Amino acid sequence: MLEEVVNTQHVHARLGGLTPAQHRRRQRLQKLPPRYVVPTEPLPLAAGRVVFIRRVGPKGFVEVLDQSYRVGQRHHGLYVRLVLDTRRGHLTAYLDGRVVKRWPYQLLNR
Repeated sequence: MLEEVVNTQHVHARLGGLTPAQHRRRQRLQKLPPRYVVPTEPLPLAAGRVVFIRRVGPKGFVEVLDQSYRVGQRHHGLYVRLVLDTRRGHLTAYLDGRVVKRWPYQLLNR
C-alpha cells in the first residue's frame, strides 16, 4: 500500500517533478539483440560473506535459505546475526557480537 502511494503520488525533484510511475512510462524499453543467448549455467560463488538477521523462533530455530538451524530455545524471540562464509563453508550465529553457534554449510559449486 505505501509502496503504491509513493510510486503513484509522490513527486521527486530528481525525476523532473514526476512520480516514479510517470517517469517509468516515459522510458523507452531496451531490447536485447535478437541473437543474444541467455546463459543458463550456474554462476560460481565468490569468496566472501553474506549476512542475515533472523529472529529466533519459540522452539529455538532460525531459517536461512530454506534451511532450519537450531540456535537454542533460551534465545527465542531474540534477533541473531547469521554470517555465511562462502570461502570456509560455514554459517555462524552471533548474538551481541559473540559467537553462539557455528554449522558447516554445504555450498553447491564446490
